[in-house]
Amino acid sequence: MNSIRKDNSVRTDVKQRLFVTATVMAMIFLYSAALFITTEIESQRSSALTKCLDAKYSLFDLCWHKTRRDVSPSLVQYLTPFLPALVLVWLNWLLKLDYRLESASFPSKTMKWLRGVGYLVGVLACFLSFYVVLEKQADRLYLLQVSDVFAGTWIASGWVGAPLLFKHLHGSDDQAQVFQNTRRLLYLVLASPFLALLLSFVRQATQS
Repeated sequence: MNSIRKDNSVRTDVKQRLFVTATVMAMIFLYSAALFITTEIESQRSSALTKCLDAKYSLFDLCWHKTRRDVSPSLVQYLTPFLPALVLVWLNWLLKLDYRLESASFPSKTMKWLRGVGYLVGVLACFLSFYVVLEKQADRLYLLQVSDVFAGTWIASGWVGAPLLFKHLHGSDDQAQVFQNTRRLLYLVLASPFLALLLSFVRQATQS
């Protein structure tokens, strides 16, 4: 009987370690995928800009806005960084998994550091959402690309959300208060581009 219990305990421990490993991989994907996709998109835009300037368009400003309008991430690319995390959350809910770590095993210091980095990236993303609107004159806001307003939010939501993913899958309920500010920042990051677009509409309306 003791041998059976020990075997079950070992299997549970192995499953927990595998699920924690999968969570860490999903977090790495949240941190890196959007950056890689953005780098690839910017490379395509640079190539398209060069071709545009060599073709019939002679003005840099026209080519710049044309390439940014024509070359932007697809819906699949926008969703790609979040797919592994969504799959893990769905499996956790579907199979009713319970691989929460004990307080002594939970990487509190690492999570604290990751939350700190997330705060910096999240605040910067909020600033950038409004900056792309405010740096343009009101009569040129029609050239504003929505993808530019959401670019920072897309990247930052992964950086802010990664520690929340780990807490959701492996943290205990008594840690909810610690992650509360991170959750609030995520809401602010997600709301900032919509508020920035609203500001652009107001500026255009008052200009008219």
